[in-house]
Amino acid sequence: MLHRWRPFAGARRGVARRLFEGMEIAGAIIKGSISAFPVILSKAMDAAETPDRDRILQRISSMVAEDTTRQVDRLVYPLEDFRPARDTERQSSRPPAAWIERVHFESFKGLNDITLKSIPARSDAKGVPCLMLLGENAVGKSSILQGIALALIGPSEAKRLKVEPADLLRADSGPRFDQLSPEDAVVRIDFRLFGRTTIFTLDAARRKIRGASGPAGLVLGYGPHRYFDPRRSERPNTAHARVRSLFNPTAALPFPTTWLNSLDPGSFNEVAKLLRVVLALSDNDEVVPDVDGRICVAMGGVPVPLERLSEGYRSILAMIVDIGRELLRYFDNLEDAEAVVLIDEIDTHLHPRWKMRVMGALRRALPRVQFVVTTHDPLCLRGMEDGEVIVLQRDETGAISIVPDLPSIKGMRADQLLTSDFFGLSSTIDPETELGVARFVKAVTDLPDAQVDEANRMVRQLVLGDTALEQVVQEALSRFLSERERPKGTLRTEARAEAVQVILDALRREGRAGPGSEPHSA
Repeated sequence: MLHRWRPFAGARRGVARRLFEGMEIAGAIIKGSISAFPVILSKAMDAAETPDRDRILQRISSMVAEDTTRQVDRLVYPLEDFRPARDTERQSSRPPAAWIERVHFESFKGLNDITLKSIPARSDAKGVPCLMLLGENAVGKSSILQGIALALIGPSEAKRLKVEPADLLRADSGPRFDQLSPEDAVVRIDFRLFGRTTIFTLDAARRKIRGASGPAGLVLGYGPHRYFDPRRSERPNTAHARVRSLFNPTAALPFPTTWLNSLDPGSFNEVAKLLRVVLALSDNDEVVPDVDGRICVAMGGVPVPLERLSEGYRSILAMIVDIGRELLRYFDNLEDAEAVVLIDEIDTHLHPRWKMRVMGALRRALPRVQFVVTTHDPLCLRGMEDGEVIVLQRDETGAISIVPDLPSIKGMRADQLLTSDFFGLSSTIDPETELGVARFVKAVTDLPDAQVDEANRMVRQLVLGDTALEQVVQEALSRFLSERERPKGTLRTEARAEAVQVILDALRREGRAGPGSEPHSA
């Protein structure tokens, strides 16, 4: 089949090398020069056993599926007759700007009487104001993204998501988790321009969705699992399909290669520029099609097909290409594109270097797109402005609230962010080490009576310090950290204020007692 005198010998050998090169057959790796390749492959196939043949058949099926999805009707050049018609279509169907200024949740899932606000737009800002949501698990971050998506796509599209209405209603505190509140679930969004408002309402009694007649703007939504399926290259051009992965964790994004291959040079360059910024490609790296029609990322001069990239690259690349696909339906230039993009756990699969760049890169490449994202990683706060980060917390009664009066994020190191009110850790030290210190203190305090005085002195020096000032400050600090990590109806900032007041009161008492007096307990 691969003899050089057979018809189409070059094409045959090209397919064979693509299929078998680098594969292990009968214990040997298939590789070699073009002239020696047929002989090497022939010997390996003669020695192949059943497991080898099964893997070969599986690889052939996979390659056929990939090639089938890449079959497209390529555009005929030149494009003079094509571009004006597409531009007219884009202008006539362009959705209204939907930049969010304020969103209020009432009895929506675990969110009751919660209001989020974006900061005012500034002339010196990189783009439109964005929002980043922080908080422990089960504080409503994903619910906020889902609520915004439902309100923006409108009731008819929301119904097409086939979300169980009971999953959107607020559960009462009671012996059963599925006891639902009779109150309607409401999400109200106020837009930044023209005083526009849209409201999503789920009638709790009738279990029916009410709201505006159609989508209030272009919104794209991406859940934490962002991957593409090589067998699917298309997706319905509907509002609900653009946010499906926020509600269905198994919803895959369309295979990007087919769409990229169908683009005219101008649109392809727009997407390539977007990928270059977000993927932080160097001047020598590029996004190009290869001779087989596959889209490759050429890094260090070696072109790698999209489907062969690492998990981190595929995750971010599938999302970025999908964003470009939807925006180019309505805009010629991605820098002018206007939309709301919701991303759950933006840090998924990203290397720390990418985490520090991702928000800044997205905002530079798409300056008129408003991003609302969630994360658990302090590195992703890079690229955000003061006031754009919102921290949610749940107290022991189950109520979710927003932490007020957050400090400035400018200049904070990652470890400082972790121990600040943004993440609320009391320490970044190994938990086992902290537990060992706690056990040591307990063992010391359990000594016999004859050694209690000496033990107390050692404990005060180890934990509280020597002076009265160190003692009251350390004890108040311990109390503050304890209440912040396990809030009892009070916010972290309130616990901080109480701790400061405790210190002030203790110091005033110390001053009245005079020198030489025993220090009071804080």
